[in-house]
Amino acid sequence: MHSLRRRDKELKNEDELKAILSETKYVTVAMSLDDWPYLVTLSHGYDAERNCIYFHCAREGKKVDVLRTNPRVWGQAMVDNSYQQGFCDHLYKTLQFRAR
Repeated sequence: MHSLRRRDKELKNEDELKAILSETKYVTVAMSLDDWPYLVTLSHGYDAERNCIYFHCAREGKKVDVLRTNPRVWGQAMVDNSYQQGFCDHLYKTLQFRAR
């Protein structure tokens, strides 16, 4: 497994990580079927008490079909705090996760 290149940017505090899931508007989820990637960006709700993400979606469609065949996913939530003027830097926080 790869380690984070910029360790000085790594978030380890669980409250900070949960805040990203609470603040972000969307979560992107990557799936795979027959070695082909499928990526969707979904609106969601985050239950901090249960540490659980709920996605808004229909009970049928391509993503549901893919998940029935291969339930393993990789996800990313991002809070975009925009470009930092004069410093050639973009301020953002991301949380990546794997799940079923």
